[in-house]
Amino acid sequence: MQNMTVGHILEMTGGKTNFDIDKNIKVNKISHDSREIEANDIYAAIVGERLDGHQFAETALKNGALAVIVEKKSTEKDILVEDTRLALKKIAMGYRKMFDIPFVSVTGSSGKTTTKDMLYFAISQSLNTLRNIGNLNSEIGLPMTVYNLDSSHECAILEMGMYVLGEIDYLAEIVKPDFAIITNVGVAHIQSAGSRENILKAKMEIANYMDENDFLLINGDNDMLKTIDKKSLIPSVFTFGIEDHNDIRLVSYESSNNKMLIKAEILGEQIEYEIPTVGVHNIYNSLSVMGLCKLMGLDMIKSAQGISKYQPSKYRMEIKKIAGKTIVEDYYNANPDSVKASIETFGQMQGERKVAILADMLELGEMSKHAHMDAGAQASEIFDVIICIGKDAKHIEKGALEKDFQKNNIYFFKNNQEALSKINSILRPGDVILIKGSRGMKLEEVAESIC
Repeated sequence: MQNMTVGHILEMTGGKTNFDIDKNIKVNKISHDSREIEANDIYAAIVGERLDGHQFAETALKNGALAVIVEKKSTEKDILVEDTRLALKKIAMGYRKMFDIPFVSVTGSSGKTTTKDMLYFAISQSLNTLRNIGNLNSEIGLPMTVYNLDSSHECAILEMGMYVLGEIDYLAEIVKPDFAIITNVGVAHIQSAGSRENILKAKMEIANYMDENDFLLINGDNDMLKTIDKKSLIPSVFTFGIEDHNDIRLVSYESSNNKMLIKAEILGEQIEYEIPTVGVHNIYNSLSVMGLCKLMGLDMIKSAQGISKYQPSKYRMEIKKIAGKTIVEDYYNANPDSVKASIETFGQMQGERKVAILADMLELGEMSKHAHMDAGAQASEIFDVIICIGKDAKHIEKGALEKDFQKNNIYFFKNNQEALSKINSILRPGDVILIKGSRGMKLEEVAESIC
């Protein structure tokens, strides 16, 4: 953080202190992790599902904290507020106002992290850019990312995640994006959102704090986003996709050696660029990125150079070589749309055998059985061997078998522990292996066991 003082914190949060402190002292950073606290930091005590951050307030002071933001008396250096999460939001909103730079936001049921990372590489060729790292896209993670802004940054890219209505609105009020992308509207988090219509409403909240000078890019081929009345929205709306009606559209592409050469028409201009990954879903991601760069007025040659250097975040289509096997780690998260995209992409991989290690997709509610059976049916068309892990993954096995997949080439394990004891006896050199499942399935345990 820069130019942030104790006085700013008190003013932004409306917090009350139980001690005397110089309001002109500069704050180094704010953190909700007491282990990260150093001299001149401020600690925020967050009440979580498993831990109450108030119990670490004294530790934060011992580590050098100037004060602790709390909801109840905890130490001799308290800044007392009604809600510490809301305090983090208020600080982030105040801090964001200190920066007159383009703010870019990305949301969607799938592809938002890949799009965010592609944006980072494309925009960074022209502007020094900040982005969220990992999964810091929530009501706590996003403010923490905003706090990392400093005078060197010329642009900020902030991904927004959601589970229920209102969460994107909460984050959008902090960011007030100048540019935004909605990658798609699928079924991720449908258990908590209730319906795809509610998911659409939730994703559209990203435009709640945009004005007539701002730009929103939406997937023009997505069945839900097609229903949007663009004229009813305040920001200018542009569509991207493969179909001809889009403002930003695919002209043609060639795929080889795990990369794609793409020709696109972007707001009337023909542009050619390369991305070091494959899959139709990544064409969509890249079109939104190049379209946004065009709307930002960036040098498109530099943007094309940047996107060609794209590197995925950890556990997102990461390719590794181990003992003669090629492993594609794609288990940062999973939902029916992302699993379908991963399987389709894997169809372009080359190897002696194609092996799928597919685990549960979580938070699907009543549609879980059907979604897992569909994944099994799709996998049966691409893979030579299918390994299923998890309670709901039993339906992946069933879906594949109903498509006449060979029973002796499909394996089911109730959990990772069962799989770990057998996995290396199933795999062999020359295999290309896709590992896909929800983050909660902890598939890194399986990946790390392969030898």
